[in-house]
Amino acid sequence: MFVIVYHKTTKKLVHYRHDMCVPQVHTAQFWFDIFLDDNEVGDENYTFAEVIFTKALNAIVIGNHIYNEATGQVEADPNYVAPTPPALETEEPTV
Repeated sequence: MFVIVYHKTTKKLVHYRHDMCVPQVHTAQFWFDIFLDDNEVGDENYTFAEVIFTKALNAIVIGNHIYNEATGQVEADPNYVAPTPPALETEEPTV
């Protein structure tokens, strides 16, 4: 089971879990409830989906992927802008 949690408005993925327990002991709802509790957020802004695992899901980057509800697929966010890397600090050598 591959469970994704995403923001209802932006569809951005905020969490995912690949649970390979056999037989499945917990449901997708169980893992969603754990996410809500761990992050101290409510379900008014977040929801979840259980998707079929593919190798492409190994490349998920939180903040760079969205869930397309129409197709049921995880996709790269076309509006993603990579964060600017921090400037390197240079130290003056001490003599």
